[in-house]
Amino acid sequence: MLKAGNLTDIIPYIQKKVMIALQLSSFVSLVGPEMAGPVLRELAALRGKLTRNLATIQLNIRALHELNEILAERHRDADSDGTYSIYQRQVR
Repeated sequence: MLKAGNLTDIIPYIQKKVMIALQLSSFVSLVGPEMAGPVLRELAALRGKLTRNLATIQLNIRALHELNEILAERHRDADSDGTYSIYQRQVR
């Protein structure tokens, strides 16, 4: 979903992930020693997936910030007649 650039309805997924993480943390304290190893391995795999997910989200946020800066600059350029532009002063 994130890698495809589809950010619609992302809030329910984030809320669901938080709820699952809370449930997992309480579950780990309930399992016996024979289940601890497999559960910990699964949790380590999940941590890796969440780390990659976080990196993807951070990449998307950085891209949105860059896009915002580009659009703001284009908007300023479109609204400006160049009278007070630094580039105009350098040319004169």
